[in-house]
Amino acid sequence: MLKNRKGLGLSLVCLLLVGCATTQPAPRDVLALNAEAMSAYHAEDWATARDAYERLVDADPDRALAWYRLGNLQSREDELDNAIESYQRALELQADYPEARHNLGLVMIRRGAEQLRQGRREMNRPALVAQSDRFLAYLLVDLIQTVDIAVECDCEQNTEGDE
Repeated sequence: MLKNRKGLGLSLVCLLLVGCATTQPAPRDVLALNAEAMSAYHAEDWATARDAYERLVDADPDRALAWYRLGNLQSREDELDNAIESYQRALELQADYPEARHNLGLVMIRRGAEQLRQGRREMNRPALVAQSDRFLAYLLVDLIQTVDIAVECDCEQNTEGDE
C-alpha cells in the first residue's frame, strides 16, 4: 500500500512539473512579439506580419487588436472564413470595436457575393436575377455614404448618336 502511495505521489510531482513547463510565455516575450507584429504590419511586410500575429494570438489570445489585424491579413489573402473568425474573436474580446465590426461586414459581403455569383451561374431564372438586382441596388444605396467616389469601369459606354 505504501508503495502505491509513493508511486501516486511521484506521478503528481511529475504532472506538476510538466504543467509548470507549459505555462504562457513571459510577458516580455509577448511584448516583443507584439512589437515585431506591429512593425511588420506598418512596414506592409504582410507575410512577416501574418506570421507574427498568428504567433501572438497563440501566445496571448486575449488581444483584440491582434485578432483584428490577423483578420485584415487573412482578408488580403482571400481567406474569408478565417478572417470572419478572427474579426468575430476580436469582437468577443472587445464588443465596442467598430473597425472590426466594419471589416467583418465587408468580408461577409464578399462571401455573400461569391455565393450570389455561384448561384447565378447555376440557375437559369432571369426574373429572379432581376429581382435580386433591384434588392442589391437598394441595399447598396442604403450602405454607400460617400457619393463622390471614383470607380474605374471597363464597360463600354453607350455612345449612340455620337459617331
